[in-house]
Amino acid sequence: MQNSILIVEDEKIVREGLARALSRTYKTYQAANGKEAIEIISRIREIRVIVSDLKMPEVNGLELLEYIQRERKGVNVIFVTAFFSYESAVDAIKKGAFDYLTKPVDLRKLETTIQNAIAGSHTTDGLTKP
Repeated sequence: MQNSILIVEDEKIVREGLARALSRTYKTYQAANGKEAIEIISRIREIRVIVSDLKMPEVNGLELLEYIQRERKGVNVIFVTAFFSYESAVDAIKKGAFDYLTKPVDLRKLETTIQNAIAGSHTTDGLTKP
């Protein structure tokens, strides 16, 4: 059985590109914002990892992470953002994010991070710098 991941990204071209690239290995679901992600997560229980943008309309990445921590323990969240700041990265990791990657994301690095998140083990210090 394929592992399922949810890609949460408000930029359609980025979201669809990631989904297309990752669909070779994973069953992928897509959401345009955190609100849509919460709806999908509450319906589809097999999702193991969420790859999410940090800055999105309606429900942002950190709010989504807080929901996951409360309602779906065991689902790891990987943030992918164009707006790197050390403070936001540390904050996300402290709040329970599995990792924090910067755009443009290296697909091999993202795939390795997803594999580690599914396995439930950190191989980095939890913070991937640009």
